Amino acid sequence: MATVKLYYENAFLQDFTAVVESCGAVKGGFAVVLDRTAFYPEGGGQPAAHGTLGDARVLDVHEKDGVVTHLCDRALSVGAEVGGHIDWARRFDHMQQHSGEHIVSGMLCSAFHCDNVGFHMGADIVTIDYNADIRWEQVLELESLHLVLLLLRNGIFSHETMSPKEGYSADIERALKYIALNYQQPLTLEEVAGYCNLSPTYFSRKFRLITGQTFKEHVNYIRLRQATQMLLMTDNSITKIAMLCGFGSSNYFKDLFRASTGRSPREYRKHSGLPIHPHLRDNG
Repeated sequence: MATVKLYYENAFLQDFTAVVESCGAVKGGFAVVLDRTAFYPEGGGQPAAHGTLGDARVLDVHEKDGVVTHLCDRALSVGAEVGGHIDWARRFDHMQQHSGEHIVSGMLCSAFHCDNVGFHMGADIVTIDYNADIRWEQVLELESLHLVLLLLRNGIFSHETMSPKEGYSADIERALKYIALNYQQPLTLEEVAGYCNLSPTYFSRKFRLITGQTFKEHVNYIRLRQATQMLLMTDNSITKIAMLCGFGSSNYFKDLFRASTGRSPREYRKHSGLPIHPHLRDNG
């Protein structure tokens, strides 16, 4: 019997209950089938959702012939009702990256009369394959696409930027977009509060309530995210990346980066194992 796919009914569902229909030992854990699930399976270039089923951790999810199978780290009793919880940070990030891939592909395919022939969503980078020779300089000439890439790359629509518990705020969305477009500059809380026509005190309190981050934490998050992309995708020196991303000091950048990743920028770049795309090389 096919599994009821709750993620099609409500893409934002994070908690649910289900009945265990089968459970068997397999390589790497236990294969668990439920009568219904909110766990999105791997497929179409998007990784599977992770989370928990009762006390068991969900390590992977696959679908075959309409049946969704969860790879868990421990066995669950057949016939038991279990509570499922989705790792929302991971799930929502994948949703946004996948949506971004469709938006970017639609714009590029329209502009260059090509087809999207495949894409892969990694931990740090989403790669899209086209059946055309498109130079990076040509991509950057599309101003509308450049803005979309900027907003997606800098996390404007990622799980860190808007707390589902607190809801939408036009003021804070305005601030987030302003930060994404000006993170290279020495931004201050007073400047962004003024841009939103709010007092610094009220803006600071509201920003943290909505995003779950202080203003400084968010600005550093955006800068670190951009710096990470530049480490992986360009030949820029560490100092140049720090300056381009608005840190002002390479030592300050290095300290923040190590605190965030556990590695220095140089170590992170060395261990990434990713080749640098020739169209993105910058030897300056």
